[in-house]
Amino acid sequence: MTIDVSVPVRIPRKSMTDEQRARLLEKQKAKRAARDAAGFSSGPVPPAIMTPGQAAMYLTVSVSWLACRRIEGNGPPYIQITGHKIGYRLRDLDAYVESRVTTKTTRTHLRRDIGDRG
Repeated sequence: MTIDVSVPVRIPRKSMTDEQRARLLEKQKAKRAARDAAGFSSGPVPPAIMTPGQAAMYLTVSVSWLACRRIEGNGPPYIQITGHKIGYRLRDLDAYVESRVTTKTTRTHLRRDIGDRG
């Protein structure tokens, strides 16, 4: 007897009864409530060390923007894990965002002092 491996074999799952489904939903609700009570958000938790792609998504910038800031030395702090592998810590990204908070936009290179008019 030969088995045709080109056709996937589907193993039927045992379907859940309504009672089993209700118990599963109750367990999920209880876990969610416990997580929310402990102060965790229901969204995905970012990893402790992020890749440049994950950090770019977290900061809503491009990966190339992060690379340019690494070269210029004025971006968020990063970790050089190996020769070419770069990582970003969540707390460093949050601190970088906090350091960028401002209350107004100033263009000091375009402003003139009143005394310079003449």
